Amino acid sequence: LELRRVAHGYVYTHIGMGYTPELKQLSANNILLSESLLFIESQLLQFEYQFSGKNTNNIYGATLGLTRQELVFDPGRFFWAVSAGINYQVKF
Repeated sequence: LELRRVAHGYVYTHIGMGYTPELKQLSANNILLSESLLFIESQLLQFEYQFSGKNTNNIYGATLGLTRQELVFDPGRFFWAVSAGINYQVKF
C-alpha cells in the first residue's frame, strides 16, 4: 500500500497476491466419492484517488482495479476482471 499526497487529494496503490483454499467434492446418491482441496491463485492491482472539496470536509473518491484469478473448475487457467467505482463520504 502506497499513500502519496497529490495537490488536494491522496493516491493509493493496492497490490496483492495469494492463494485461497477451495474444497471440491464429488458425490452420488449422498455418498462422497472424492474430495479435493485446491488452492486458487489470484493477483490484484488497484489504484484509488481521494480528495475533499474546498468548502467541505466531505470526501470524494474513485477506484480502478485489475484482478487475475485462477478458474476453480479449470486449475491452471485464469480470467481477468476489471473493476471501477466512485464513492462519496459525508463527514459530520
